[in-house]
Amino acid sequence: GLKGGYIPSGEGNDPIRNLGAIPTGKNFFGFNPDKIPSSSAWDLGRQAAHQIINKNLKEKKRCPDKVAVVLWATETIRNEGINESTILYLMGLKPKWDKTGRVIGTEVISGKKLNRPRIDVLMNPSGLYRDLLPNMILFLDRAVQKAALQTDIENLISEHSRQIKTRLIEFGMDKEKADILAKIRIFTEKPGS
Repeated sequence: GLKGGYIPSGEGNDPIRNLGAIPTGKNFFGFNPDKIPSSSAWDLGRQAAHQIINKNLKEKKRCPDKVAVVLWATETIRNEGINESTILYLMGLKPKWDKTGRVIGTEVISGKKLNRPRIDVLMNPSGLYRDLLPNMILFLDRAVQKAALQTDIENLISEHSRQIKTRLIEFGMDKEKADILAKIRIFTEKPGS
């Protein structure tokens, strides 16, 4: 750095809190979107999902069919992915982390362990979320598609996708396009808007 050379970027923070900060002396950044959701956010997100389910059971005597979640970039950065964790748990998935805490995918929670349907979730990321966290939008979309394929218990995601596809075909859409559109669960503004 003193010779005017390139300093690679990397994670910052206290090396005890974040092993990714070692070795030090990097052009550091304080936030790593690859670590969303964190394990602590996962615990809180599961609790939030249980609260949503229990409230619905108490008021309507059944699990919710569909839940809508608005995703805000600043909230996700601040709480390390509680809403994303809630979404995953509602669909019956959990994050999979590597040794450094990076999220490398999702794992299916067995229907036997869930003991409830896989709940359909609609997501509305803000424009800033879309721009700052495009990796999360792709991650969540892959999670939706994975959850929709599960057949071990009642799957409201795949059930609703079939219903949407049928309706789209009834309105004159070709089957291939209807199949693609029926699986979409993330809706946001176009880039630049």
